[in-house]
Amino acid sequence: MGSKSKEARSNQRGYWEGKLDQRLAILAEKKMAPKQVKKDNVIKMIRGNIRKTDARLAVIAKMENKLVEMAMVKEEKLVMPKKTQ
Repeated sequence: MGSKSKEARSNQRGYWEGKLDQRLAILAEKKMAPKQVKKDNVIKMIRGNIRKTDARLAVIAKMENKLVEMAMVKEEKLVMPKKTQ
């Protein structure tokens, strides 16, 4: 899961959410108490993976914003008249 693309990370988030739903359904069939569900190691692992993916998506969004900002600055520099010496 070493991709840096936004699309791949979004797909990974969907994958982990699907796994979480499956696990919650299994635990619901076993009629586990909510406290026990929170302590389930598999649930903790899946939620951790979702948090990691969200963090990576945030970094990707930040980089995209930075690129847009840099493009705007570049266009502003092109529009400004050059100083002659």
